[in-house]
Amino acid sequence: MRVFVVPGPDEEVAKALVTAIHEAGHEVINDPFGALRAPPLAQAERNVFLGAVDRMLEADAVVADASAQSHAVGWCVAWFLAKGRLAVLSCRRDARAALSPMLAGNPSPWQKLVLYEGPRDLADALASLLR
Repeated sequence: MRVFVVPGPDEEVAKALVTAIHEAGHEVINDPFGALRAPPLAQAERNVFLGAVDRMLEADAVVADASAQSHAVGWCVAWFLAKGRLAVLSCRRDARAALSPMLAGNPSPWQKLVLYEGPRDLADALASLLR
């Protein structure tokens, strides 16, 4: 499976997401660590957006960390669900209560939620889900 990754602000969690996807035998098709860098100027932002959408069109699924509020996570998850593609949300257990009802309450069979304590716990749970 080809997976588009939307990381949260925690780089260790982003690395755990990527590791789990690879351990489950799948391919990450974007550079999730590029999203952690400072935002570029306006024209470059448009290019980044269009490049991300191109990658999303190629992807079979999205894996996103929803532990912190993020418009990017909401937008990408909604896009994948609208296309009838798998959306896997990861969320720290201590952040679960703050997860938006628009994500947490979605009954779609295409959406899965993985709760975790730390990066290793996340990698194990995600790898199991993606196998």
